[in-house]
Amino acid sequence: MRAAMTVPFAGSPAGDILISRITDQESLEELARNACCLGIRQAATEKLTDQALLFELCYDNEWKICNIASKTLADQSLLIDIYNDKNNSQDVRRNAVKNIKIQSVLADIIKNENDEAVRYTAIETLTDQAALSEVARHDYNKNGRICAIKKLTDKSVLEEILNDRSVSLDESAAACGRLHDINKK
Repeated sequence: MRAAMTVPFAGSPAGDILISRITDQESLEELARNACCLGIRQAATEKLTDQALLFELCYDNEWKICNIASKTLADQSLLIDIYNDKNNSQDVRRNAVKNIKIQSVLADIIKNENDEAVRYTAIETLTDQAALSEVARHDYNKNGRICAIKKLTDKSVLEEILNDRSVSLDESAAACGRLHDINKK
């Protein structure tokens, strides 16, 4: 049985130096799980690389640890699991969506998610131009359409939106601004 680790208070020069020097994942895990100081737990969690452990920490009792773990997690399957668990907080689900790289999964989130903040995060994360074009033209939420418009690179799609009399002034302005940005390059 290992003795409990004692670490100076996080945020203190000694605590910051100590955490910055620890690279051993086993020690970091011990600190992330059991340190009595939340700041130490946070700093240790930020340095973890073990994806299964980060997944576990997404369900920690301390929301700050959950948030950091969900921002640090990179395994696509585990991120999708975190997103799909509706018991997770909106912040944790959004962090998971920000790290999802699978474009078809992001497009599915946009189509099926009821939480607007999570949907918007998926639109912000999406890079597939065909999917963005679909969102820009047909999403039910104007803010979602505008977000997608601002990420488009296809001039013809932007011009089509700009010339469409059924789109809002805000959408036209976004398309015009995006075209201007593309033409400046």
